Amino acid sequence: MQVKNNYTYLNNNCDLFLSLLIPHIMRIIPKFFYIFIFATSFVFSQKISYEIGVLTGKASLQTDYGIRGDILSETANNTTSLTVAHYMQFSNSNNWNGRRSILDHIVIKSEINFLNSTDLKHHVNFTESNTNNKQEGENKILSAKEILSKMSGNISLVNFGVQIEYYLKDITNFFNQRSSSKLNPFVNFGFNYSLYNNSVSSSLGDWHTNINFLPEKYRIEGAIKEGPGGAFAFNTGIGTRYKLSRKIDIVAQFKWEIYASDAIDGLQADVVENKSNETLTNLQFGLIYHLNFNKNI
Repeated sequence: MQVKNNYTYLNNNCDLFLSLLIPHIMRIIPKFFYIFIFATSFVFSQKISYEIGVLTGKASLQTDYGIRGDILSETANNTTSLTVAHYMQFSNSNNWNGRRSILDHIVIKSEINFLNSTDLKHHVNFTESNTNNKQEGENKILSAKEILSKMSGNISLVNFGVQIEYYLKDITNFFNQRSSSKLNPFVNFGFNYSLYNNSVSSSLGDWHTNINFLPEKYRIEGAIKEGPGGAFAFNTGIGTRYKLSRKIDIVAQFKWEIYASDAIDGLQADVVENKSNETLTNLQFGLIYHLNFNKNI
């Protein structure tokens, strides 16, 4: 019995320790990325090449709206995304001695990504057994399915991120005018901090004055939290560049992000289906312009 009590005590304290430690880790890691960028910029300040890029595409938010794993829920809640990016690459830094290193394959990317007015709905076909529970609307009796289908959300997101892109081909050779290579695939990973603003509504009417316009699980105090907020996220993805001209590349990329928060959509009901953190998939295409390639590499 004593051993069991000690195990329970240790387990509870470990959970408490992790719950306190993880938020601090999520705050510290992005700061190291920014410190790394500025430190590297200082060391290689005379040997860095800079680029700017603009990308646009479709982003899809996976939230507590709908059902996780359902294709319609995963893909129908989408919006247009716009990214403005700045690139730094150090492939020229080793040219003086003819040596190559991992820097010849790495680009540091900082970006601002906008996702405006993402409309979220419960895009789910429920079985009949889910619709037998009748709930009262304003002047008529509505099923749980009807009330849920009338519910919607809106999210605006601004992401500030830093990523490391690793290119499969040597960047110096790729940029060389004499190179016949046109494609250069890459993988990336990084962190970003997101500022968001959310709201929840119902086409039945203002749920703030009549809580019955919401499904029963969202009528409990604290089940919905509207307004602005912020959250850290980890992202990873794949993509490729296509060399269009000496100073312009076309880029295509697919990125996946997981947020360290379940509050971005505003749905906080204490039920199983509302326990997963928000994720985002983002498919974009764009152009990258080389700023300081005035001489042949």
